[in-house]
Amino acid sequence: MANQYMAKDCRSQWDTYSKETPEEEGDFEAFLIWTRNLTKENANSTCSLYEQYERANQRESQSPIDFDIYLCTLEREMTQMSNQERANRFLAKLRDDL
Repeated sequence: MANQYMAKDCRSQWDTYSKETPEEEGDFEAFLIWTRNLTKENANSTCSLYEQYERANQRESQSPIDFDIYLCTLEREMTQMSNQERANRFLAKLRDDL
């Protein structure tokens, strides 16, 4: 089976996918489609991350602390920003009523 030659992380992802879709477990065509989709998603993940960050705004029911935690999870994956830039972006994304 092909998965014995996969990196440990990829094999773990495939095993998880196989458990969620047991009808595709031994299907090589399904494996190829899954691999292509995973590669496409990975190639677009940086663009998606920055788009998600730019669209982020504090939700009505979200506290400023929870919103800051959310932004920090995105910022960890992005290029390094200065603390001043992070603070300015955070303040710009808060709800107007705050």
